[in-house]
Amino acid sequence: MANITGDNVQLPEITTSDADKVVVVNSSGDDYTLLAQGSITASSTITIDSALSGSSTNPVQNSVINTALNTKQDTLTFNAPSSDNSNPSTSAQIKSALDNKQDSLTFNAPSSNNTNPSTSAQILTALNTKQDTLAFNAPSSNNSNPSTSAQILTALNTKQDSLTLGALNGNVPVLNENIGTNHLLQRNGTEQNFVGIGLGNTTGSVLQVGNGISGTQVVRKINGSTQFEGVDVGNTTGDLVSLASNVTGTQLLRKVNGATNFEGATVGSNANCIPIINDVNVTNGQFLVRTSANGFFEGRTLSTATTSAEGLMSSADKTILDNLIKIVAFGKINTNGNRLRGSGLSSSRTSTGVFAITLDDARPNSNYSVFTSVIENSNNRDDIIATINSGSFTTTGFSISIHEGDNNTAAGTLVNRQFNVMVVDID
Repeated sequence: MANITGDNVQLPEITTSDADKVVVVNSSGDDYTLLAQGSITASSTITIDSALSGSSTNPVQNSVINTALNTKQDTLTFNAPSSDNSNPSTSAQIKSALDNKQDSLTFNAPSSNNTNPSTSAQILTALNTKQDTLAFNAPSSNNSNPSTSAQILTALNTKQDSLTLGALNGNVPVLNENIGTNHLLQRNGTEQNFVGIGLGNTTGSVLQVGNGISGTQVVRKINGSTQFEGVDVGNTTGDLVSLASNVTGTQLLRKVNGATNFEGATVGSNANCIPIINDVNVTNGQFLVRTSANGFFEGRTLSTATTSAEGLMSSADKTILDNLIKIVAFGKINTNGNRLRGSGLSSSRTSTGVFAITLDDARPNSNYSVFTSVIENSNNRDDIIATINSGSFTTTGFSISIHEGDNNTAAGTLVNRQFNVMVVDID
């Protein structure tokens, strides 16, 4: 047996009946008890803490220790000094950051283009250059001071409340469109606005004068010109000429052949004058007929006139004229079907050697006559024939085929050649 206390108290002999029991010594160490394992109470066990503590001397659960260790950093990380991380910095990192700093602080006078601080003295000097009291001036173009609201209102009150534009009776009308260079302002009728009219660029515009105008000239626009020019009166053939004699109330202005001026000619007085129209009214469909050598003109209806001295043809003559042969259309056609020259028709090639002819104006019926001729080199003298295709006649056109080698037993070979075509009719 072994000793338990200093008193050399011996443990009793433990037998097989004491299996699964434990020896519990009291707190003073002078007594013991054999107890079954299941009967041991909490007061006789060791207290184990369930959380880490800085003041407790009790042991702590293994799982608590493991959880606490898992929240810790595996390896300590060092970072250069920074405002956005919480890791420590090494001495070398701190020294490197300090080496980048300014050795001594530099002060500058207040300025918009540097980042250094300013001393109190520098700030005071800058303030002393400023205006002690802010000065206000009425709106003006020659001072840089601000204006008060009252001064601005006073200036506005002296102005016109609203500008009247576009009314009549002397007011300035507004412009209807933007005015470019070389324009005049023109007012259209009773409109209240002006528009820009180009000088010399379009028909109807106010044109520029090309030449200086002298005392005996008139302003004239030459056909096709874009400007006016001065023309001397009565100096050359074709210009505006002066009057050779006074013009009375019943005279017309007439220029005698070869003369350089106009003269007054009495109406209806002789063969050289322009006769007046007689009291016979002239209606639609009539000609003016002079009834005598020195007489008047009067209206004559064509269908009732005779082949007399009046010079108008009779109804029979008119019928003959109406039934005269007329060339309705003609053309020279190229190998590709395009019309090279002509009038009254158009042409197109629909296939090799076949050409469609279309008349500009429809005929009264399809019984008009067509004449064709092929254009061929005199050295070749091929047997080239142009035929009008039967059954192709309409009031608006027909078709032509051009071919060679027709021996009356087999159709000729269609070819593309230049040809002439003419359409003839009587109405």
